[in-house]
Amino acid sequence: IIDTRHGSGATVQPRRHWTALGLGPTLARGLQADGDGAVGSLVRDAMDLRRALLLEMLGRAARALEGQRLDGPRQWVERAWACREDLPAFFVADREVIPFTLEAAGMLASLWTLNALADSYLDVMAVVGAGLVVPPGYRDDHEAVLQALERGEPAGAQARFDGYLMALDAAILRCLPSRWRR
Repeated sequence: IIDTRHGSGATVQPRRHWTALGLGPTLARGLQADGDGAVGSLVRDAMDLRRALLLEMLGRAARALEGQRLDGPRQWVERAWACREDLPAFFVADREVIPFTLEAAGMLASLWTLNALADSYLDVMAVVGAGLVVPPGYRDDHEAVLQALERGEPAGAQARFDGYLMALDAAILRCLPSRWRR
């Protein structure tokens, strides 16, 4: 977002050069400034991108995970659920579920791409997730996703995870001022 040059100060880069690392600070600034509907649009765009990326990754992982036991991701689901009242800890634990799944599938390029977005995800959730109520179906939805992956069923895993993401997105939007929910 900011480019610094020795001896010539700092300049803000054009938006088309920004990275996902700008998302958290941009949202925080928008919330503090009591900005317009652009913040809501940015949040919805980020949620749509997250949905497309994760559903695609899970669908591709299902073929590689057929017949495997996904105990590593299950442990992270349980950790996340156990600390759901401590939102920063929940977000950190929840963020590990998909990476452990991708690692088990041997999808390293997908894993590393997701890891490149991890700090942005945690920054965004720290801003928009304050007051979030973790969807009550979190454990059941994730268990159903993991079971579908173990059976090698991409459509089943994607459908259940999409349902969870819809519930999560609704919970996130409830945390935003009403003018940004449109």
